Amino acid sequence: MPASQNQVLYPKFYRDFSCIGPNCEHHCCQSWRITIDKKTYKIYKKSTDPVLRDITRNQMSRPRQQTDHEYRLINLKSDSSCPLQNKDGTCYIHCNHGEKLLSATCKTYPRQTKSLTGKIEPSLSLSCPEAARKILLDPSAMMFETDPEAKIESGLILSTYNNVPDHFDAFRQTAFQAVLGEEECPDERLFHLGALFSLVAKRENSGDILAACQTFFQMREDKLLNRMYAEATPNIKGQAHLLKQLMEKLQFFKHNKVLEGYHQQFVDNLKEKFGEHGSVNMEQLLADRQQHYTPLIEDCGHGLVNMMLHWLYTSDICHKTGEELLAGYAEFTLKYILIRFYLQMLAEPGHYKELLVGIVHSMSRSADHNQEYLKSLHANTVLMKLGSHAQIMSLLK
Repeated sequence: MPASQNQVLYPKFYRDFSCIGPNCEHHCCQSWRITIDKKTYKIYKKSTDPVLRDITRNQMSRPRQQTDHEYRLINLKSDSSCPLQNKDGTCYIHCNHGEKLLSATCKTYPRQTKSLTGKIEPSLSLSCPEAARKILLDPSAMMFETDPEAKIESGLILSTYNNVPDHFDAFRQTAFQAVLGEEECPDERLFHLGALFSLVAKRENSGDILAACQTFFQMREDKLLNRMYAEATPNIKGQAHLLKQLMEKLQFFKHNKVLEGYHQQFVDNLKEKFGEHGSVNMEQLLADRQQHYTPLIEDCGHGLVNMMLHWLYTSDICHKTGEELLAGYAEFTLKYILIRFYLQMLAEPGHYKELLVGIVHSMSRSADHNQEYLKSLHANTVLMKLGSHAQIMSLLK
């Protein structure tokens, strides 16, 4: 049934996306938590197709916290693939019964649609490599258009916000403008966003938050934000701490062979430079790798900017205020820094776009579907007295 709405806001990347199925290099039929909703489970159980009946009886389990949306889990095969995946990589259900018989999870992914008061906002998850290509590589991917006549199936809406703050649209638009910037590099744009969030976090009511947005625009016009970034002291100690955490938290790569592969290349490069048991000199490391990283930013730095815009559009960050807002910024920035580490260490001419898509989508697959990792990383950074808002912003130098 189509959802009742006044307006659908489409980003360009959503219109351009189409699943590439078996041609996908990191498909969603393997190493995933594949859930089956209650309605679909009952259809499979009563199906005349013996394959579907067998799946419900012998290859599904009950999740610990069962809901109508997550009613059963498909038990993956020994190679972590879905038992319903054909040898050619296609889906048995889709091939034999069409999209209508797919579970809600399989029918929607990588789509992430949310409903706001009077507005529907479709999006795609960066954890899908083809979606990541559409979002990161096209400089115009985050352009929007509205369609008051469009209809979105209610089953595709994953999040609903009924009480949108009065300041939400203006605040999010200001955040977009902070990231869009002018001539600044991606690191500085994220720094500017941190400055905006710092202003907003100190306010409580909508009127004060709107005033904070105006203050931000004035600071940008006066070039104060550029001076703040230029004068900020690089947080080398914080970066060294994050590098250590990245090297030690290997469970982060569980069931993510793509990210695990990048990580091994990352480790091999560090060993080649500093020796098997040598300590890493962060300043030397960052200085040496800059000659490789700078051309990547010149070639596809817009991809990192689009990643920030996508986060502002897709997440609930602009619904937050106070410490919750700053914590959300910190977690995203830590993810950004980890991505930057990999890009700095692995960037090679001729492979920039491929590397960007590979790192961002695989990091998103682990981080965005396991929120506890970034929360834990942030908590650990705070515990080490390296995680104040100012210190998080200074990681971007």
